[in-house]
Amino acid sequence: MHQTGWPVAFEEAGKDLMRRHLPEGEYSIYIHGASTGGPFSFMLTQRVPNIVGVLGMENSPFGYIYSRLIGYKWENPFQCLTGFTWRLRAMYAGAEILKTEGPEALKRLPMLMEEVFATWEKGTTSPQFKAEYPVHLNGIEALTEAARATARRLDLGRDETDGLIRQYLGYARELSGEGVKPVPPVLYSIAKYSKDHTYEGYSQRVLPAFAAMEPAPKVTLTQFDAGYHGWTRPEEGLPQGMAPAVVKMWYDAIMGGYFQQDSSAVMQ
Repeated sequence: MHQTGWPVAFEEAGKDLMRRHLPEGEYSIYIHGASTGGPFSFMLTQRVPNIVGVLGMENSPFGYIYSRLIGYKWENPFQCLTGFTWRLRAMYAGAEILKTEGPEALKRLPMLMEEVFATWEKGTTSPQFKAEYPVHLNGIEALTEAARATARRLDLGRDETDGLIRQYLGYARELSGEGVKPVPPVLYSIAKYSKDHTYEGYSQRVLPAFAAMEPAPKVTLTQFDAGYHGWTRPEEGLPQGMAPAVVKMWYDAIMGGYFQQDSSAVMQ
C-alpha cells in the first residue's frame, strides 16, 4: 500500500469489513480500540451507521485530543515510520514501577532492566514500527502533505484536492455539520498504573474536549484501582489482569441501556 494512501485505505477497509460481517439492521456495533487503535475506532464511529457506542479501556481519544493529553504533536513528514526498541518498554516500565513501588524501585534498577530486556526479547518476533502517528498525534501538516501527494498521484484537480485534504484532516478529529452522524456514547475507563491515561489528564483535557463537541456525546470515566496500560496483564490477585472486570462493566452497560440514554457529558 502506498504510504500516502493508507489513511483512506484504513477507513474504507473498516467500513467494508463491518458492512459485510456486521450489517446495519442486523447488528449494533460497540467498538474498542486499544491504545493507538483508539483514534481509529473513534474515526469509524461517525462513518459506520450502526456503531452505537465506544467501549474505551485505555482507548486513546481522537488524535487532536490525545495530542493535548500527552502534550505532543506529530511534526515529522508523512512518510516517516516510528521504529521501536527496548527503550520504549523501559519508558513504560519506569513510569509503572514508580507508581507501584515508588522511588525505592531504583535500588533494584539492574534487575528492572533485565526484566525490560526479557520482555523486549519476547516481542521481537512482531513488527516493531508504527505508521499511524499522523492520525494518532494530530499531525495536521503531515496529513495535509499526504493528501496532496495522493492527489498528485491520482492527477486530481484543485477542488478534488481540497476535498481530499479535508478528508485526511477529518481523521484526527470528530466530524460536524448538517447531516453528520454524532459521536455515539463513550464508556471510558483507565488503569491505575497507566503512564499516559491518567485521571488528571482525562478530567482536565479529554472530558472537556468531548463536552465541547456539537452535539456533545454522553461520556463517563471510571478509573480502576488496579491494572496497567496493557489491561490484560496479570498481577497479584488478578491472573487475567483487569479483563474480567472490564468486560463485566461493558456487559452491564450494554444490557443496562447506557448506550440508549440521552446524550450528556458526565464524569465519575
